[in-house]
Amino acid sequence: LTGVVAATLADATGALGVLCYVRSEDGTAAEGTLWTDDACSVSCPLVAGSGAQPHATQVVTRLRPTWQKRSYRVIDLGTEGENLAHVLLWLDDLSASDEKLIQEVSTWCGFWLERVAHVARLEQQLENLAAALREQSARAEAKLEEAKLAALAEMAAGAGHEINNPLAVISGRAQLLLAEESDPRRRKALETINAQAQRIHRMIVDLMTFARPPAPICQPLTIAEVVAQALGRVKADADSRRVTITTTVNPALPQVSGDMGQLATVLECVLQNGLEAIVEDGAVEVVADSGADSTVELRISDNGPGISESQRAHVFEPFYSGREAGRGLGMGLSKAWRFVRNHKGEIQVGSSPEGTTIIVRLPALAAATEQRACA
Repeated sequence: LTGVVAATLADATGALGVLCYVRSEDGTAAEGTLWTDDACSVSCPLVAGSGAQPHATQVVTRLRPTWQKRSYRVIDLGTEGENLAHVLLWLDDLSASDEKLIQEVSTWCGFWLERVAHVARLEQQLENLAAALREQSARAEAKLEEAKLAALAEMAAGAGHEINNPLAVISGRAQLLLAEESDPRRRKALETINAQAQRIHRMIVDLMTFARPPAPICQPLTIAEVVAQALGRVKADADSRRVTITTTVNPALPQVSGDMGQLATVLECVLQNGLEAIVEDGAVEVVADSGADSTVELRISDNGPGISESQRAHVFEPFYSGREAGRGLGMGLSKAWRFVRNHKGEIQVGSSPEGTTIIVRLPALAAATEQRACA
């Protein structure tokens, strides 16, 4: 709008050159552009004065020497004492009609500039309000999810203890009978009983780890070390599935304070989750970079079938399985969630038909020290 007004004033008054600029929010002048009668335009940084107008001499001295000798007129655009923009006209002569035109156009432009600025402020306020509401809603959902998982953890601790005792009796008796049995058919049946009892025992161990994980033994670590250890654990499975895993780690990342075993398990579980989602010849990408609020962020993406929105709300629950979406989650992501929370971090999941991305954020070492992130 100021550019249109400046051009109109220049044409109407026969100005040899025109410069317009809009004030920034802090009251200083933003960079302006000078148009001259020889179709030449130059960028011109400007400095505002202490009053309503800029320091015109400072403006002029920044221009080419030939323009410093010309006469100029500073026109303020604004209303109610607030000058939102300025137009500088370089003139050889200024008639009474030119004066009237300048007054009318500047008043009209000032009015509309104020309206535009008011609408822009309202839009910004609405955007800020919407962002605050989204953030509040996300925090409320996160608290609800954490409370639900905490309740599940307590239930899991009790159930695991109650199941483990009779299971130990079943497994022990099966092994005793197996040692004394010579009939092949009965031995096979006893071996099946013992194998399934051991399988249940492993599930209970995972459940108890989710419910009451061991306290992390923390030390300064680089994310590159964590990524390398986790990749070593899943490499054979990835190769057998013909899935390519690529990694990109920012070498300038700060260290984190963490338990190497637990953090490597977090990444291992997430990678395993991706491998199970992908058909052969798929791809998983691991990217480590700086995150918001002094965190180190890991993004693990796969090109599997994705997870539906309804399933996404349950992926960190123990033994949840969305097999219809190609995932057998079991305890993997539940364990990852628990270990990440142990380190005062965050873990989130996003998904689309093109695949799934799981984001892990951990406090950087300085932030972790301040927050006592790792006990």
